[in-house]
Amino acid sequence: MAKSTSSDTTAQGLLKLIDACDNFPYSPSSDYTTTVSSYWLFALLDDWTAECTRLNTHGYMLGSVVEGMPWTGYFNIDRSNKIISIPFCADKSESEILAEQSHLAREQKAFRILADWRDELLPVLGVKKRAVELERKATGLFGIATRGVHCTAYLWASGEPKLIIARRAATKSTYPGMLDNTIAGAQSSMESPWLAYIREGEEETGLPPSITSRAVAVSSVSYIHTRDARAGIGEAGLFQPESQYCYDLELHEGIEAEQPRVHDDEVFGFETMTIQQTWDCLMADEFKPNCGLVLIDFFIRWGFLRPGRDHWMIQTKENVPQPKKGWEVSAEDYTEIVSRLHRKLVFEPVETRLLGSSSSSSSRSS
Repeated sequence: MAKSTSSDTTAQGLLKLIDACDNFPYSPSSDYTTTVSSYWLFALLDDWTAECTRLNTHGYMLGSVVEGMPWTGYFNIDRSNKIISIPFCADKSESEILAEQSHLAREQKAFRILADWRDELLPVLGVKKRAVELERKATGLFGIATRGVHCTAYLWASGEPKLIIARRAATKSTYPGMLDNTIAGAQSSMESPWLAYIREGEEETGLPPSITSRAVAVSSVSYIHTRDARAGIGEAGLFQPESQYCYDLELHEGIEAEQPRVHDDEVFGFETMTIQQTWDCLMADEFKPNCGLVLIDFFIRWGFLRPGRDHWMIQTKENVPQPKKGWEVSAEDYTEIVSRLHRKLVFEPVETRLLGSSSSSSSRSS
């Protein structure tokens, strides 16, 4: 199965794919410090009460978004420390304030990304003691973390799995025409990952819950992505940290009821690929970036991608049986690849911005 490519080349190709998705600098580094300091913090109160003053960071906002936003009067804009927050309001919840703000920005056509409005609410993660929701296409403007679900469906053929790969419709606003996992979508507000997966499975493949519920929750991948031109309509540089919950689903060839079919306008079609064909498409950069990470995770879990010798190691035993299928990278590169698939999503604390600041030029928006 494996082509005669060196482990170095394989590792470099995989890390390049990961870099395309997880493209935000890592800490500690001067690049990370410089990049984070260029963003504004989006912060919410620790508790939605009049007495609470503690703020927690929930997102990073571009300066151009802050300046281009037609702010309502419910936000505090701290220009000295570059912090956007919502002071307590007895008349409205944070979700209502964010909804009003997002709708106003959409009405005024302030940002291109809102042209792809979804009418789908996502949770603002990490909020304590209450639920805060935000329109899906506005999450990038406020730079909050989101969650999604991805499923890799497969059939058994000749002793190995063949993967069912989706191709995105050419009319999709994001990554049109690229290859995708069998089932993929966002986890909406008030929805568990499992319910999100079942819903997406029916919407995208037409498979009923009686079939998709056979899936097994197997892993998760996480990364921090800054939006680029390939993402389609929208502003470049938007901060998009994401976690994807991964499922494997075995289907059976020849059973009509178990064959995914085009069920909405987001999918062009489905095709069955061998492991080698899927690998070739992955290395050719034909998959949507985060779907590529899910497939790398699949190859690791199934043993198709495995650790080999590091460069300094000497082979001491001959005639030791070796796995015959798949690809090897050095043990060092393998560890790097695995760790990069599971990035911890953290934000700079508000207190860090406030340290050393004796005064702040803040005001309520008007």
